[in-house]
Amino acid sequence: MLCWVNLLNYNMYKCSGFYLGIILYIIYYLQGILYPTGNIVSQMAIFTYVIIGGYYFLKVLLLNNNPAIIVIWSLFFIIQVLSFIAAPFQISGEIGMVSTLLQFKGIAAFSLTLFLAYFVAFRCEMSDRELAIIGIIFFILSVMRFYYDQYQLFLHFDKEGVTNNSAYMIISTFTFFPIILNRYRIIAIIILFISITLVISGLKRGAIICLIVSFVFLLWYYKKYIKMKLKNCIIVIALIAGVVFYSFSVYESNRFIQKRIEMTFDGDTSGREKMYNFFWEYWNNDTWCGYICGNGMSQTVNIGGNYAHNDWLELLINNGLIGASIYLLFFLLLFRYVIKMNISMHLKCAACLCSLVWFLKTLLSMGYTDLYNIIFVLLLGLLIGKQQRKIMYEKEKNFVFN
Repeated sequence: MLCWVNLLNYNMYKCSGFYLGIILYIIYYLQGILYPTGNIVSQMAIFTYVIIGGYYFLKVLLLNNNPAIIVIWSLFFIIQVLSFIAAPFQISGEIGMVSTLLQFKGIAAFSLTLFLAYFVAFRCEMSDRELAIIGIIFFILSVMRFYYDQYQLFLHFDKEGVTNNSAYMIISTFTFFPIILNRYRIIAIIILFISITLVISGLKRGAIICLIVSFVFLLWYYKKYIKMKLKNCIIVIALIAGVVFYSFSVYESNRFIQKRIEMTFDGDTSGREKMYNFFWEYWNNDTWCGYICGNGMSQTVNIGGNYAHNDWLELLINNGLIGASIYLLFFLLLFRYVIKMNISMHLKCAACLCSLVWFLKTLLSMGYTDLYNIIFVLLLGLLIGKQQRKIMYEKEKNFVFN
């Protein structure tokens, strides 16, 4: 018993930087909910978080035999740093004066989280229970954020015509669902129902698409790789029936969502199509330097008046063909890596789901530029680090026996 306690304390000590980072991010996340937005507390919290992430980024660079996805992500982050340095500090657009530091802060926190999570999971033994608890904590935080944002929107807009961007936060934390289901089934089912309810009530079409794809993927994965008992099959069928009934009742009672779905089928993307076409044409007709290397941090605001709300167009304008190509290469390597992962089925399911939802979000909204999306790289970093730790252990074991 004493040995186990000593091992636990040693593991907590080695993971202290990671848990400190999580606490700082939670403090930042709770701005507006527990204390005023833009407060010195939130600014110091995210600044310290980025410093910690930068420290772990350097430590990752010093590791031997990092997987290709970590190397490519390192290159991607370095490009973002150079893009920020090369861009002016402030730019103007239709949304007003914008500091390039604002976007870089989100990119830095998002990007560095992968290194923080990867290094800690590689050096420490992260249990499935710890991963499940992290997922539950972030889900609770996302629900708090959702209701806070919903309340703020209701104060200023018509209740039936509000879309809540926090629905995407619910989706990002839902990627922990397979891990939580494996450890705490009742909690997982509660999370499933709450996620469905909030995402649908949030009325964000992109988030609803991500939810549907996630649900279809989970059904396919569990049917193909995990044997389900008759009792569990009945529960799944009942859940599907409940989801269909709830979705239909929301659709019937809300004229606004009926209109948005009709608009979607008619090809109306709330003005996004015109904006996407504008950025695409601009990039195609840009100078060779802009075409290959981009125009610098946040230049979509300077060129088109607003952010692209699409990772690939944001990258093409800001970082050119080089930035978009590296981002694409990262996803290709990521999908290849998670498919070949030699870890438990529920962890592999979470890794695949997280990669899939993140990729979908790059097409439908903001991905790497959104500070609130760090849950994607947090989960993937932990699972990749866990996988690399297992590979290292097997190599050392084989070396000893040989």
